[in-house]
Amino acid sequence: MQGLERYMLDNPEDTVSTISEKKIEANRRNSQKSTGPRTEAGRKQSRRNAMKHGIFSSVLLVESAEDCPTYKKFSYDWRREWNPVGPTEELLVEDFAVLEWRRRRCLQWEARIIRDQVLIQPNLIDSELLKDLSLGTANLTSPCPKRGSST
Repeated sequence: MQGLERYMLDNPEDTVSTISEKKIEANRRNSQKSTGPRTEAGRKQSRRNAMKHGIFSSVLLVESAEDCPTYKKFSYDWRREWNPVGPTEELLVEDFAVLEWRRRRCLQWEARIIRDQVLIQPNLIDSELLKDLSLGTANLTSPCPKRGSST
């Protein structure tokens, strides 16, 4: 309570409500009930509660939807193509694979965001591109033709 008393002494014109001992004791009892996840699976899941996409994670997170074996094959294909020699090249090839995986993930998120916005406001985008987005075949790396142009 010393911090609260100090605040009240420094700011006598401000009204500060004090917490009753009864409320403090109830908070202590309730905190004993909230012990967090108890199983290893629960702890593993709770570590990622705040994660939205994992793009800036310090380690590569492969979502269940992305499929870990698919990433392992993807990484293996990179190593097979570049045939790294020594730990430095191994590290570089792995970094390239991780960066490409994340780049593709960003493009997928971007396509989802665009698709969701178009569903809200369909007049924002060309209908052919919308069809490609829904099929997952849109080429978002090249500039979109302007409406009305033949190219």
